Amino acid sequence: MIPAGVLAAEDLGRVHLIGVGGVGMSGLARLLLTRGVPVSGSELREWPTLAGLRALGGTIYMSHDTANLDGVDTVVYSTAIPADHIELAEARRRGLRVLHRSEALAAAMTGRRTIAVAGTHGKTTTTSMFTLILQHAGLSPSFVIGGEISEVGSNAHHGSGEYFVAEADEHDRTFLLYRPHVAIITNVDADHLNTYGDLAGLEDAFVEFGMLVDTDGFVVTCADDPGVRAVAQRLREAGRTVYTYGESADADLRVSDVHSTAAGVRYLATLDGEPLGEFSLPVPGRHLGLNSAAAVLTAMRLGLDPETVAAALAVHPGVRRRFELKG
Repeated sequence: MIPAGVLAAEDLGRVHLIGVGGVGMSGLARLLLTRGVPVSGSELREWPTLAGLRALGGTIYMSHDTANLDGVDTVVYSTAIPADHIELAEARRRGLRVLHRSEALAAAMTGRRTIAVAGTHGKTTTTSMFTLILQHAGLSPSFVIGGEISEVGSNAHHGSGEYFVAEADEHDRTFLLYRPHVAIITNVDADHLNTYGDLAGLEDAFVEFGMLVDTDGFVVTCADDPGVRAVAQRLREAGRTVYTYGESADADLRVSDVHSTAAGVRYLATLDGEPLGEFSLPVPGRHLGLNSAAAVLTAMRLGLDPETVAAALAVHPGVRRRFELKG
């Protein structure tokens, strides 16, 4: 794979995405289109995402065909696309630039301070919460998430601000292509072992992810999760700045008095031993409260005020199709 770290989105030329309708690929296509990059994509069925891409000027082919690559400079594929796919194989035969989705996304992040959210569970909700906080603070972030933010009605957006919030998927190691300013790690469980072999291999990858953070950036980890604690310790020993959140007594942002009902979840928080106030979400679940604590801690370390953070979380509608209230 060609390293995308040396590319900007504008360097990609005309981009063609194979299998453009899925959440991840359609989000990338939306980002590129709103940055003025000409985009085409191919699909075999009509996904709900395609109408929005057409409205932004995207060309959608309802077939997989080598002719779809005429005039294309860069071809983007996802892990779901096999190596012998007709378009992917033809792109390589023609000598076109071929990028994995994560490489192309890394190119779209250039020039921004990236907050990358990783972890076995909780990535989508944590990413959406932090994005909403930045929006409520008037910081106009760019974002790409593995689900639609209900309030925004989209899973991707190109904003005018300095921050780019991205859900970083570890399942195929492609999260190691990013160069974040802030890395959030929610938890590390024995998952994706077909890729990593065992839990130790997975922890090694998360350590590598944390080591990719800018020298003036930091890593945010959950103090309650044994796997993340092990990763955090190794990152500290390597000289990285690590901040922690959770109910553990040694967490930098400590969560207490958690109350979860059908109407939502609320809790008290202290930061560095000082009271920070109460935070609440209009969606139920202790785990969502803990996810929000990661967003709170990140926002505070970036200099946002707790009142803005609390106000944003209080109206966070959740992510569509993720424990979504339907009536």
